[in-house]
Amino acid sequence: MKLDKLMKNRKLLLILILILAIGLRFYNITEIGIDQWDEGEYLDAAESFLEGKWQWLGIGLKPLHNAGLVMGILLFGNYDYSGFIVTAALGVLTVLIVYFLGKEFFDEKTGLLAAFILAIMEYHIYFSRALFSDVTSTFFVSMTILLYFISVKKASKMFALLAGIFASLCFLVRINAIAVVFIILFAELIFAIRDKAFFDKKIFKERFARFLIIFSVVCVFCFSVFNAYLFFAPSNLVEVQFGINTGQAGLSLDYGTFYLEQLVILGSPILLLAFLLGVFKGFESRKNGDIILLIWSLSILIFFSLYGFKRYRIFMMALPAIAILASRGLFMLKNINFKKIGNKLFLVAVLLLAITSLYASYDTVASSSTAYRDAAEFVRLDGGQGVIVSQLGIFQYYSNEKPLPVVFFDNLNSSEIKLEKLYNEGYSHLILDYRALQYNELAHKIVNSFEPAKKIDNTATLFDPAIANPGLIEDFEEMRKNEIYHYVYVYRLADLMESI
Repeated sequence: MKLDKLMKNRKLLLILILILAIGLRFYNITEIGIDQWDEGEYLDAAESFLEGKWQWLGIGLKPLHNAGLVMGILLFGNYDYSGFIVTAALGVLTVLIVYFLGKEFFDEKTGLLAAFILAIMEYHIYFSRALFSDVTSTFFVSMTILLYFISVKKASKMFALLAGIFASLCFLVRINAIAVVFIILFAELIFAIRDKAFFDKKIFKERFARFLIIFSVVCVFCFSVFNAYLFFAPSNLVEVQFGINTGQAGLSLDYGTFYLEQLVILGSPILLLAFLLGVFKGFESRKNGDIILLIWSLSILIFFSLYGFKRYRIFMMALPAIAILASRGLFMLKNINFKKIGNKLFLVAVLLLAITSLYASYDTVASSSTAYRDAAEFVRLDGGQGVIVSQLGIFQYYSNEKPLPVVFFDNLNSSEIKLEKLYNEGYSHLILDYRALQYNELAHKIVNSFEPAKKIDNTATLFDPAIANPGLIEDFEEMRKNEIYHYVYVYRLADLMESI
């Protein structure tokens, strides 16, 4: 088939884009491994639910995300990759939703290119291959925006109702994903001002009714879920967290360009340039789709940039809008009429975007972080009776197979006297990694003075994008330079007790 015929076959192009998205998200999926605390807690909560035990569902109220992990375990077995299959599938579905968003907002070409951009974006690929709730919330936010926009185009109360239902589901995935309601509210206000709806009773009633439907559904749904949770959850679990765990964040201009830089580091320089062109095009055109995309992307970008809150994961919600605006920006190049240079610029830009994005994605797709899984397996085979760990969340899941009692190597347990007490209580192994070495002198003393029973390479984890929490990026840059942080160390407590 000739290239020009292929480019005209839009359905075939979409299928090829989805195949590419599937390949980049599912490749080597059984060897990804859990390397973050939260991931282990989510999967442990899902496993515990199937055992008839209700526990705190991850960090915060995220029952819908954990319900997906439960389905993964039911369908594919109690393995870590069962959860990865669920999040990877949601990542692929988000690529498809972005196609429909671009098509509804503008045209099919814009939707296809936007889907391609998201399919090859390392930023999105990474979180589609992780167990965090963010790829799930990104899917539901995108679906909510799609249904809302269709309700605007068709003046349909039914689609407004569906948008309200999906906005409510966003709340069940991740509390702060309810921000999608504010995106819709701001869009409605701008539409009303632009169309002078406040001076036209018919238009005002139509717009007000649409938003009232969405807002009412969200309020009733969220209020019902919240009260059901308070009623049914054991009293020790009623610790519902609203808003954002701000950590070290605060109003600051120090990190104003952080997220734009990440579009280059976890995407491509071409992606950033195309996005900025798309923003310019949006302000110039001011179509309904432009307005929604600008509010969606810029509100998240500006808020987290000014707030000094370095969280790759939360910013995920803006990526679909960024992909569509980047598609708009690239088509701006195509429309340059000067000496027919537009087509050439467009093709070169798309080619460079593809090459740089795929090159950046290689490490994410090819690497695996199975050090913690391997450490837990070693302890089981070594006759372990209980384990002291510096990554409690991860080992809450990986230690369940035997099962092994697990205790956190925190300041209360990280002394020679406490280790001896735990040893006398029957704990048999100690597992240390960068987390213990970062803060604890005893961990350094043990690693520097004693030969571990098992030493497992964990370099991939130190280059994990999710690891850069507020204020810690510089710390991890230093740790990457020191080989001592690159391993997971497994010790037999019996050996240590003889030496300490």
